Amino acid sequence: MVSHAIKGADQPRAQWYWKSNSDPWSTNGNEEWTKYSDIESAIIEEAFN
Repeated sequence: MVSHAIKGADQPRAQWYWKSNSDPWSTNGNEEWTKYSDIESAIIEEAFN
């Protein structure tokens, strides 16, 4: 029997967001931020590690 530890399973993960305004480059008005999904966040984290 082989046991594999999941990398970072017990460590907190960053939550990634993207600016989801209709015009994300505008500096006027309220900013809207939407979370990336867990899978997308994991892919981003893996790319930086």
